[in-house]
Amino acid sequence: MEKGKTPIVIGGTGLYANSLIYGIEYNEIKLDEQYRNELEKVDLETLYKQAQEIDPEAAAKVSENDRKRIT
Repeated sequence: MEKGKTPIVIGGTGLYANSLIYGIEYNEIKLDEQYRNELEKVDLETLYKQAQEIDPEAAAKVSENDRKRIT
């Protein structure tokens, strides 16, 4: 904006917009790759049932065929 130009932000998700508008910073998330690999070996039906037991409300928002989000 110092040069009199207005930036235009397009695409992405609301998370990107919120981080720019409200200065939200997303801390680096550390993943447990070993645990994730173990979950990949579990059949999807069992994994989804476990997700329902842990957080039924969140599980209800995810397709029972969406391995990535269930994991």
